[in-house]
Parts: sequence; structure tokens; C-alpha cells
Amino acid sequence: MNVLVADDEVIFRKMVRGVLVRAGHEVIEAAAGDEALSLLLAAEAPPMAILDWMMPGLDGLSVCRALRQDADPEVARMPVVLITGRADAQDTAAGFDAGVTDYLTKPFKPTHLLARLQSWLLRSQGN
Repeated sequence: MNVLVADDEVIFRKMVRGVLVRAGHEVIEAAAGDEALSLLLAAEAPPMAILDWMMPGLDGLSVCRALRQDADPEVARMPVVLITGRADAQDTAAGFDAGVTDYLTKPFKPTHLLARLQSWLLRSQGN
């Protein structure tokens, strides 16, 4: 399964890529929100996204809002996991208000990320 990982920190993207590749996923990377949105709206878009909140261009919440408003129902329902250092209750609420499917805070355990991704991939395939 392809997964888009969007974060402006190269080290973070490489770490998540390693975790996902070892679990059998293919990874597409983006360093900015605008780039992530373009990749997610492309004809061969991955069916799932992992987004950082704070990125150049569009932030992760803006990317998620744009996806949720897309006319294509598959795009609008795409699982989006927000991984961020912003951990207070207001931030979490803002993430879910923007339409994120799941919210993880940095730092996180790789096994936790994989379990959450697998759960959302299975749910999205059932739609």
C-alpha cells in the first residue's frame, strides 16, 4: 500500500519511511503542504496520508480541509493521520475539526504508528 508522508523535517520523513518500508508499504514523500496536496490529488494518488501540522506552504490542517472538500468521494474519505508535536487538548480538537482521521503526537512508537495505519487502511478498504 502506498502512503504519503509529508513533513518538512528530512530526518523525520526518513524515519517514518524506514518504519513503513519495513512493514511492506511504499512511501511517497513531500516536504511542504502544497506539494503534499498536489500528490494527494493526482491521478495515481496514494490512498492514505501522514501529515505534519507545521509545514511550509499549506499546513497539515489546510491540506486535510482541502481533501475533505474534494468532489471525489474517495479523496474526501482518504485516511489522514496528523503527526505533530502539538499535544494540548485545543490542538487535538482543532485537528479533528479539520477532518483528520487520527492524531498522533511526537515522539511516538513506530509500532503504534503501524497499528493505527493498519486500522485505518482496513477501514478505508471496507468503504
